[in-house]
Amino acid sequence: MKSLLSLLVSSMLALGVYAQNCSTPFFSEYIEGSSNTKCLEIYNPTSSPLNIAGYQVKMYFNGAVSSTTNITIPANTTIAPYDVYVICNSGSTSSFLAQADLTNNNSWYNGDDAVELVNSTGTVVDRVGVVGTDPGASWTVGTGTTADFTLVRKASVATGSLSWPGSGDQQWDVYPQNTATYLGAHTSDCFVPGPCTISSISRQDNAGSCSSNGTPYVADDTYTTDITVEYTDKPSAGNLTLSIGGSVVASVAASAVPTSSYTFQDLVLPANGASLTVTVAFDDDAACVATVNLGSNQSPCSQLAACSYLFFSEYIEGTSNNKCIEIYNPTSTAINLAQYGVFMSFNGGTFVNTIPLNGSIEPGGTYVICNSSAWADFTSKADQVSPDLTFNGNDVVILQDGNGVIDAIGQLGNATNFGVDVTLRRKFGVVAGDNNPSDAFSAAAEWDSYPVNTFWGLGYHSSSCNQGLSDGLAPFVVGNCNAGSVTELPNGDLFVTNSCAPPAIGDGVTMAFPNQTICNLDLSAQVSIVSGFGNAGLMYRANMGNGSPYVYIFTVGNDRVYFATRRTQNGIPQVNFLPAFNVNYLRLVRVGNVYRGMSSTNGQTWNMLFQINLNIGNCGFAGPAVQGTNVNSTTQAIFGNLSYGLQSVQVQSSTVQAADQVSARLDVQAAVEGQLMTTAQQLEVSPNPAADWIRINLPATLTGEGELQLRDLAGRVVLRKNIDLSQSQELLLPSGMASGVYILSVNTGGEIISAKVIKQ
Repeated sequence: MKSLLSLLVSSMLALGVYAQNCSTPFFSEYIEGSSNTKCLEIYNPTSSPLNIAGYQVKMYFNGAVSSTTNITIPANTTIAPYDVYVICNSGSTSSFLAQADLTNNNSWYNGDDAVELVNSTGTVVDRVGVVGTDPGASWTVGTGTTADFTLVRKASVATGSLSWPGSGDQQWDVYPQNTATYLGAHTSDCFVPGPCTISSISRQDNAGSCSSNGTPYVADDTYTTDITVEYTDKPSAGNLTLSIGGSVVASVAASAVPTSSYTFQDLVLPANGASLTVTVAFDDDAACVATVNLGSNQSPCSQLAACSYLFFSEYIEGTSNNKCIEIYNPTSTAINLAQYGVFMSFNGGTFVNTIPLNGSIEPGGTYVICNSSAWADFTSKADQVSPDLTFNGNDVVILQDGNGVIDAIGQLGNATNFGVDVTLRRKFGVVAGDNNPSDAFSAAAEWDSYPVNTFWGLGYHSSSCNQGLSDGLAPFVVGNCNAGSVTELPNGDLFVTNSCAPPAIGDGVTMAFPNQTICNLDLSAQVSIVSGFGNAGLMYRANMGNGSPYVYIFTVGNDRVYFATRRTQNGIPQVNFLPAFNVNYLRLVRVGNVYRGMSSTNGQTWNMLFQINLNIGNCGFAGPAVQGTNVNSTTQAIFGNLSYGLQSVQVQSSTVQAADQVSARLDVQAAVEGQLMTTAQQLEVSPNPAADWIRINLPATLTGEGELQLRDLAGRVVLRKNIDLSQSQELLLPSGMASGVYILSVNTGGEIISAKVIKQ
């Protein structure tokens, strides 16, 4: 007859009630394999991480009442909810060791040895076998024994057992010896599936994955990324989906994803710099969804090839309706504008206005669009007028061709003022537009700034893309008559032609005028008219408009010299004949607001022919100029030894009074000495002495454009060029340059810095 206790235990087993409430750890697997393959698995039946630091596994050999082998769990050891901790003999085979969290090489149990799990306070919480009893070869467990079998705790077991016969020995499923299939995880009824939860979503971009997709337009740029989703209690049906902007971009069957996480690999997303918000959901469980912001997409990587696409060269945001945009053609071919348009996005992107373009732009030429109600000073330079050109200083202006954006002024979505009451002119060294209208805009980075309503220079742009001529000269025809040309001859001389008829001789309204922007004027050249009845000489003017103030010294027929001036914008020109004949060289020098005209027979000794006080701006345009007499007669002139540099000056007697001669000599010599003076900033030159070339390191504080000159100690210019002040320069010395000491100077527009260069 069974005892009362036996009947009670039997009843509990029949009801599946083994323990209290899934609150304490217990052995979930016992492996007694061949040789030294021995493992024990400990299960956490709770829904919280379980700290088992200090727990011990004790082994009692051959019926002993004291344990021989004691394995202590290390500090800071926890078991995740419903997870396991595996301890193996270090001599176990690799398939078992692969699951081990802890190994031990002490003596381990055989099938006739009792094993206990003891908590950190010394309380036994689970036991296999009977301590103090030697069963012989082993204890019987179901269809197997504790020797040469793998035992896995039944799913219905909720806690450990301290009673072996008739209780603990009935809690195991039996598998063949050396079965590793179930090690590392345990199925238990303690686990109660909770609601599906997406706990985290993370992103890892693939390095270097941005692709231009073979175009220079940012709209089709892409990159690849991996997005990892972590979750619990996933449903077994339906799909796991990833959505962006309300559209599903990836989906996978829920039954095919792992238990706790899944990675959507190599997703192709737009490289547009926009905010990336994703939604992940198990569509079989409406509540199992999460939306997170994963930062911003990668920035675009498409690049516009240098000097290959139109770009904005001037932006005018003036008073009232004084609004103009200038577009520049940096290429060597004419561009038809039929597929181009200018777009405006107002107040951070709330409205878009579109202006289609028409006509064409010649190589190195410009196309000007102005508001139809702008001042005549602006509209007179316009190729197209439109009442729709109405931007303010916080509105974005975009240039597009038939495929996408090729330039932008401002930043889409940003209503901050960047260009109020200002004229912006693209810097000389800019070779392509900004094809990403969403990136940050900095006017100072690529634009020079001028006061409100500045209109001089509109309709003309000087660029490193299309200089066309040496010394930074740009071919330009003043006025509406385009019958002029500029050619650089093999020896460096300029051949300039014009057949435009001016209203009057020397009035500066229509002329061929290769020029450069300059602030410190000292312009000289050997001037020869080779055919025609027009005039040729040297001009300095405030702007490119027909009514610009100017100073012009010129010759007619190579035997008479004149000078002409216009003191104010749209003022009346004045022309004077000068007492000089058969001169070969002409020269214009500015000191302060005093302009002096000179002539010479040899380019070394100069006669001062006139001086005049004019206030026509701190900087302007200077260069050789040719006027025709009518459209049926072409005037051709050659300009040799063209120089923009200050030289040693010897002023001879002429009709100018002696006091003026002395004043001119002293002023010009002072300018020469001032230009050669070493300033607080220094040029760093290497190698020095030099053989064929030098490298020039400019101060890091410099920006914009400047003029570089190399002179001998007599003041003669041996080399001159415009440079980008923000970049160091490598300068090839002229062939045939004699050995000796030279002065290298850079005019920054605000000061002149210099260094001595020794030519070997």
